[in-house]
Amino acid sequence: MRQIRWLLIVPACIFVWYFAFVLSLFAYDFAGSFCHEEKIISGFCTAAWFRATESILIVLFSGLSAALVVFIAYLVAPSHKNKIAVSALVIGAIVATYMAFQTEVWAGYVAALASGFLSVCWVLRIGRRST
Repeated sequence: MRQIRWLLIVPACIFVWYFAFVLSLFAYDFAGSFCHEEKIISGFCTAAWFRATESILIVLFSGLSAALVVFIAYLVAPSHKNKIAVSALVIGAIVATYMAFQTEVWAGYVAALASGFLSVCWVLRIGRRST
């Protein structure tokens, strides 16, 4: 069983990242449903409020995905949970850096790093309490 849990860490992290991504698509679609028809051009909402809403959603769901990846790595790991959580943060930071340079969405990058860091701090506190 331990070997299976070790093998499941990476797929579980990828799964929760995609889960957060799909959730963000639903949230984006939901927010877009409030856009008036005359403000929709080529399928995109051009209302003044929507750009800010879009930025907020990017920040929220970038942070959520980072937190979920750290938490799931911590939960799935059969041992060395703290090291795995920190490793998830480091690998996630590398991936987030690559994505930030590709998309130039720096607010989402900062949110992911901050959320991942805070999540690691939280799981490290949990780990200290349980020992």
